Amino acid sequence: MAVVLSHLRFLLTQRDLFPAGVSGGRVLCLGVQDVHATHGELERTLRAAGIEPVRIPVEQRSYTESQIVPRSRQCAHIRDLFRMLGYDQIETLDFSAAEHPDRIHDLNEPFPSSWQLEETYDLVFDVGVVEHVCDIYQALKNCISLVKPG
Repeated sequence: MAVVLSHLRFLLTQRDLFPAGVSGGRVLCLGVQDVHATHGELERTLRAAGIEPVRIPVEQRSYTESQIVPRSRQCAHIRDLFRMLGYDQIETLDFSAAEHPDRIHDLNEPFPSSWQLEETYDLVFDVGVVEHVCDIYQALKNCISLVKPG
């Protein structure tokens, strides 16, 4: 899956369900999702939704680079999307190391206790990972355990 502008626009209409335009905060993205938009397109979309994006200097930008989205398209990386939304700690988790996630883990299994991640994230973001997990109960239990109360 990927984040496309139509998904982002819909998500931004649901801002009462998640913190957007926050100052600080920690997010975990399930999968290293492709973003199908440039930094400029994301900035315009956020502004249209009433959110002033955090500006990322050109030299600090990171870009999606996958089998589907070539680096030459200059699409923003999922980390940059959440930086622009105001989060300052963005991590990715995936089953495979192929797209260089911060954490590698099979959501069919409980998280290792050594990770000590319970109630650490303000947001756990998924646009197409959990549906590929065989043990949905365990995957959702994992995700719920990560989110801070409230």
